[in-house]
Amino acid sequence: MGEGVFVPVIPAVRAFTVSGLDVVGSWLDHRMKGGAGRRSSPLDEIPPVTWPEAFTEELLELLWVIEATVALGSGLDAALEAVASGPTTPASDLPEPSQAERSAPAG
Repeated sequence: MGEGVFVPVIPAVRAFTVSGLDVVGSWLDHRMKGGAGRRSSPLDEIPPVTWPEAFTEELLELLWVIEATVALGSGLDAALEAVASGPTTPASDLPEPSQAERSAPAG
């Protein structure tokens, strides 16, 4: 991150992906010069001159959540396997939703 460094970050946390998305890399890209993501106003094109304290807090929270998720990894794999190999209900056994239930909620 420029001249800054966050340590220690275990490799599994830094390499963590969701559906192919590099979670930490995406977070950094979104907040640094040349960032990615949606733009809500022209102000999004102006990167911060210094690293804001709020970014540090956000990044630490992100790293802690990923670290906890990685620690659960083998247990989550076993839970997914148990669910996937368990009984299923065919869609044809479920009630058909009404048109109102299919509509997006009013915002």
